[in-house]
Amino acid sequence: MKVEKFTREEFGTLTTITNPDTDTTMFIGSEVAKMWGHTNLRQAISRLCNKDEYKVIKLAKYPDFKELLLCNNLLHRSNSLKSGNLASFTTMYSSLLHSRLIA
Repeated sequence: MKVEKFTREEFGTLTTITNPDTDTTMFIGSEVAKMWGHTNLRQAISRLCNKDEYKVIKLAKYPDFKELLLCNNLLHRSNSLKSGNLASFTTMYSSLLHSRLIA
């Protein structure tokens, strides 16, 4: 897995995680939700996205992925988070279009 910052003038910087085997790039769901003003990430995802547009990762099942998040300061060791949400490009733009920032 490769972690990078994705920056666009229109919306700033988000973290991307790319799987080199599939060349699939996804965003940290909580960053997308926060950037666009969504206060309830689960509700926004279930309302705006198809199941193939986001992934819920059970961190206990993927310790290497959890370590990747810890090493990149995307998760704190004191955090008891049990899962993480990854969002596709489609999810990110859908979240923007349904955000409070678009009037």
